[in-house]
Amino acid sequence: MKILFVKQLRWLVLAGAVSLIAPAARGQDFVNSGSFTNNGTFVVKRNVSGLPSAVGGTFQYKGDTIHAATYRNLKLTGSTVKRSRGGDFSVNGFLEIAPAVTFHVQPGSVITLGDSLVEHGYLSGGIQKSENISAVSQATFAKIGPVITANGVALGITNVQRVSGKSLEGKNTVQSIHRYYDITSTINDKLNASLVFKFADIELNGHDPRSLELWRFNTIDSTWRRQGGIVDTQQRTVSKNGIIRFSIWTAADTSHLLGRSEYEWKPNTIAEQAGNRQLVKAKTETKPIIAKITDAFGNALPNYPVVFSIVSTPPGAFGQHFKEDTVVTDSAGEAKATLIIGSKPGVYLFQAFMPGLFPQQFTATAAVVSGDANNDFSSDVADLTSIVSHIRGTNLLTGDKLEYADINKDSVVDIRDIDSIRSNILNGMNGLDSTGAAPLPALQKGSSSMSPVMSTAVDSVTAKVSVELTTTGIRINMKNTKPIVGLQMYFKFKNDINISATDVVYPRSQQMDIKMKSIGKELRLVGYNLNNTPITADSGSLFRLPITPASLADIESVAVIISTDSNKAIQPGVEKILAPVNKYPTTFAIYQNYPNPFNGSTIIEYDIPDVQGKLKIAYLFIYDILGRKVKTLASGEHEAKRHSVVWDGRNDNGASVSSGVYFYQLIGKDYVSSKKMVYIK
Repeated sequence: MKILFVKQLRWLVLAGAVSLIAPAARGQDFVNSGSFTNNGTFVVKRNVSGLPSAVGGTFQYKGDTIHAATYRNLKLTGSTVKRSRGGDFSVNGFLEIAPAVTFHVQPGSVITLGDSLVEHGYLSGGIQKSENISAVSQATFAKIGPVITANGVALGITNVQRVSGKSLEGKNTVQSIHRYYDITSTINDKLNASLVFKFADIELNGHDPRSLELWRFNTIDSTWRRQGGIVDTQQRTVSKNGIIRFSIWTAADTSHLLGRSEYEWKPNTIAEQAGNRQLVKAKTETKPIIAKITDAFGNALPNYPVVFSIVSTPPGAFGQHFKEDTVVTDSAGEAKATLIIGSKPGVYLFQAFMPGLFPQQFTATAAVVSGDANNDFSSDVADLTSIVSHIRGTNLLTGDKLEYADINKDSVVDIRDIDSIRSNILNGMNGLDSTGAAPLPALQKGSSSMSPVMSTAVDSVTAKVSVELTTTGIRINMKNTKPIVGLQMYFKFKNDINISATDVVYPRSQQMDIKMKSIGKELRLVGYNLNNTPITADSGSLFRLPITPASLADIESVAVIISTDSNKAIQPGVEKILAPVNKYPTTFAIYQNYPNPFNGSTIIEYDIPDVQGKLKIAYLFIYDILGRKVKTLASGEHEAKRHSVVWDGRNDNGASVSSGVYFYQLIGKDYVSSKKMVYIK
């Protein structure tokens, strides 16, 4: 092995294994055919060959061509133009470019940098650096150009690739300056970041440095979006705050627009998102009123203050105010506020405002509901039963409730107000009073639609209603766990109907006065009584409608509101069912008692047929062997079904009969049938 360090020679040959630990080793050319280890500074003036893939120490090079490798430190000195060769390479420590050196990175290649860039001269081409940016931190990316600051939102691992000496093209072939940064981060949306964009005079490409602005390339639609920024001509930087998203960034002056003239992430529009045209009760609060701030490109803008204010109110109204006057937009660009409506019905006009933008106006129509005796912002059967309770003195109405219950405004709440509510229910009127306002179309008085305004939640525990299609009509059945004092129903059928009364009212609801009205395909009905005598907690049929649609599909919709014994409106669960074949008898029948013979008591079952228009009258008597009537077990109207009664061996006077043979007889219109039984004491 022979090592030569001769300053005057034109080459330096290293053969075999060579380790250099001197502070500086110098030579004209570097020709290596063995291994090479450097822990100091190795200086080469001209050419390099046989460079290992990993170069330790500091490699100082004055020549023209920089070979791709993994360098610990790389210093480019002399006074010449240098070019890289061999594709991508990395410098794990520092890359220093002397003042008189211009270093051109091979087109399409990039240097990955570790510690820092010392750029006294000029680097043209691609160089990149990655850093982990936490929620509140700043990254300088080894001084390759940009400085990124996170203000509350972490970006995570962020890579910046600087490409200098090359411009990018915008609309109409307009060119940017000769530098751009391609910035990618783990989190890249809803950020609140700052960017300092550094450039060099040599890169201006004819742009005026005093009016430089930043531009961001939007990858979704491949357009450039204007960002603005603050120029520092002394430091050669353009700074921008409030950055929401990163991508490729460059700069151009105001005479060279790369895209649309509007600025991205600068408030352009304040628009209604939700809460406009509400219909609410006077002296209550609205649902959230939401205004959204967006830029000219539709991006939602967070962290902007929106001021909510009332513009006009109904005459004489008082108490109206916003719960929140100024609201900062959230990450979705939305500002949410709630308005407390004043004391008078009518239109309340208010606005969401941000300086520099045209205000967004909203309206809320305050209303009272005529007939709303239970003060739930709906006029329904529960208000009717509330007035009944008031008239009977069992639950007196006061304040707003008393005022709303006086529908005809005669200062007396009486039967005439009950009639008015019933009429409103049957005619599809909601009783809204929104003086000076145009109510929402779906809630206008006298609407052609008879569908009720359902303001109550479904409660299938308190009650459940079944609409049962039978061969003789539509049975309305109900299972309720609480007493029910009123019922209101709405039907929509596939075809026109014309009915005005129930077919049959079953014993459970015989205290109810049931009124109905049909118009076209719609039917409304309401049931109540002037004593608020309830349908007791139980299950079974209430009444039957004299209509037999071809199928359940012909009953398009059903809505039900019931009133509990506390005059609370509840929307029960509703189901449509088809009665099973033979569920309801079609003829009279009586069956053998059991047990027979018997001691103590026996059970007798009999069928009452289902017919249209009425309940069947039937009698069940017991006779002794001499034909004398002993006991009346049943008499009068019977619901169509199989009935079951118990005889305990006593007569009508309550006395126990003697052992023997007895007969029981079922009597109906055009029907008589008897059977024998034996009683043994």
